[in-house]
Amino acid sequence: MCNVMMQLRKMANHPLLHRQYYTAEKLKEMSQLMLKEPTHCEANPDLIFEDMEVMTDFELHVLCKQYRHINNFQLDMDLILDSGKFRVLARILSELKEKGDRVVLFSQFTMMLDILEALLKHHQHRYLRLDGKTQISERIHLIDEYNTDMDIFVFLLSTKAGGLGINLTSANVVILHDIDCNPYNDKQAEDRCHRVGQTKEVLVIKLISQGTIEESMLKINQQKLKLEQDMTTVDEGDEGSMPADIATLLKTSMGL
Repeated sequence: MCNVMMQLRKMANHPLLHRQYYTAEKLKEMSQLMLKEPTHCEANPDLIFEDMEVMTDFELHVLCKQYRHINNFQLDMDLILDSGKFRVLARILSELKEKGDRVVLFSQFTMMLDILEALLKHHQHRYLRLDGKTQISERIHLIDEYNTDMDIFVFLLSTKAGGLGINLTSANVVILHDIDCNPYNDKQAEDRCHRVGQTKEVLVIKLISQGTIEESMLKINQQKLKLEQDMTTVDEGDEGSMPADIATLLKTSMGL
């Protein structure tokens, strides 16, 4: 069930998070060509093919960039930019840059960060990236660099890596490319800009793909946040004053 949900989330974010452009026929051809590479000259083409079969289109695209004999199988930039979210994001970034705003851009998925990097490079936006693989010492350097160099437009972050100790008050726009199942993880990400020293109003933008699982995720997350907010307004021990919708949400969450 979790795997199905993850696949649906990927579909809502970018087509290259699945494999459709690299057909089995292409992969067989590529696996044979890989034998011409010095690092794979004695490899088994069947095993190479099996490894390629479980890779996404973007992973295969990156692989093609790394090896000369399959270089021609790289995807066109048009395909990399061919995402509903990317079309909206490109427009938003252009408008924000023109106004002099600075952006912290989040994604749940490391691979999505890779594709976002391709978008930022294509549109010549200066950026820095921090994810779960970034060393602690390097994190401090990246944060300081972003906060002092105003020409760096975007700070690219994995949502769960954007935790404690990250202060990005020099940015005034937070963009969540994809939302978390837990709304508190997204709130924590947003708080990277809501820190002492922030002098501007912070704008938070969430990109939600219409007609996908993300719409249901957003609705559930909003209910969770509303439940927390309403619960704090109820006097301790005064269950009779609990709003009817809160009681309903509690029963639903407990399967009653």
